[in-house]
Amino acid sequence: MSFDQTPDNAERQPRRGRPRTGERHQRRLDVLEAAAHELVDRGYENVTMLGIARRAGASKETLYSWFGNKGGLLKDLIEQETTSAANAISGALGRPGPPATVLVEGAYALLKRATSDTSVALRRAAVTSPELGRHALRLEQEKVDPIIDSYMAQLTRDGRYLVPDVGSAHRMFRSLVTADLELRILLGQESPTENELQARANTGATRFLSLIEPS
Repeated sequence: MSFDQTPDNAERQPRRGRPRTGERHQRRLDVLEAAAHELVDRGYENVTMLGIARRAGASKETLYSWFGNKGGLLKDLIEQETTSAANAISGALGRPGPPATVLVEGAYALLKRATSDTSVALRRAAVTSPELGRHALRLEQEKVDPIIDSYMAQLTRDGRYLVPDVGSAHRMFRSLVTADLELRILLGQESPTENELQARANTGATRFLSLIEPS
């Protein structure tokens, strides 16, 4: 928070009035970060707007003004997490290189997302709240699925593999990479180590390429 200049012997008072656009954006990010920590630490049922406000150093009134209610705030958090995941997956699949290398990077990005504390906490919240679940599914379909679909189609365009059904190839790739890992973590299994994630990414990508037909 910035402060007005005051004499050394006077108490500094915070500025009044509305925050600037950049300051407000940063404050929203701070609130979403606080919400993520609250969700991980306390679980969806125990998260409150007051608890998030206290962790973020904001007022509860500000949170209600910005997000409407807890559901609205968590929808924004889901959108932020999905966008971040989409960027990571897009970066991995957008790198130049042979499919055997690029798909390992894509698989690793999927696994990192599947095992992150925030993602797991949001999935648990989505299971508890049908409204959040529908929101999460829509964003997944809009932001993440097209990236993987596009790469599957690119395999055929580049003349490397024959992928006549992009959607099926996409689902097979995800299944081979994540399998039941997401469910097991939701049920309380400890997340894999970094080495285990990398090994799983390699195995999943290799199996996928062995099941599609080369051109």
